[in-house]
Amino acid sequence: GTEKARKELEERLEKRKAEKKETEERLEKQRAEKQEQEERQYNLKIDGKDVADLTGKLVELLGTSTSTGVTENGVSTFDVLA
Repeated sequence: GTEKARKELEERLEKRKAEKKETEERLEKQRAEKQEQEERQYNLKIDGKDVADLTGKLVELLGTSTSTGVTENGVSTFDVLA
């Protein structure tokens, strides 16, 4: 009867809502993990005799596939690959 059909429909809607909520939570978790990866910072200590020497050593350590900037007090001083 209609009562049974309505109950089945409500159950399906509840199931879909739960699945949608799980999907949204999973996507939010993935976004948060991606954001965290983008915000990671790494500290390197490099000794050299001048900026050119330091730059060369930094490029050797990082390789040329990653664009990396050096900042001092929040102000960019140079880009390794520039």
